Amino acid sequence: MVCTANICRSPVAAALWQARVPTHPADSAGVEALPGLPPDPLCVDLMAERGIDLTGHRARRFHARLAHVYDLIFVMEARHRERICTLVPALRGRVHLLGRWTDQAIADPHRRPRPYYQQCVISIEAAVEAWRARL
Repeated sequence: MVCTANICRSPVAAALWQARVPTHPADSAGVEALPGLPPDPLCVDLMAERGIDLTGHRARRFHARLAHVYDLIFVMEARHRERICTLVPALRGRVHLLGRWTDQAIADPHRRPRPYYQQCVISIEAAVEAWRARL
């Protein structure tokens, strides 16, 4: 799971994926992540409401070595896909929008009011479920 900073969307997506699709391991990174940053507190709260603990997550930057470990790479926005495919052209067929089956990009809620975070988590849940149904 890849987003921009790896403190909101991608850690939430990886945690929800791991909870819903435990047979397929998930991890997360950000194309512009500052390594070591903790997750956004609102994401921690919203995931805790779902029984998932994000407190141990620390941001890390996306790199090619990480990508080659996984069969699929899910991104939150088209610009993430383009950035990854520019960095590692061989990954082009393995990089997909997480919201592909729900026809939506997953909007970044960072520094916005709580309802944006809530909508982001709902969108990620729907996207994870749509992918799970297709695997």
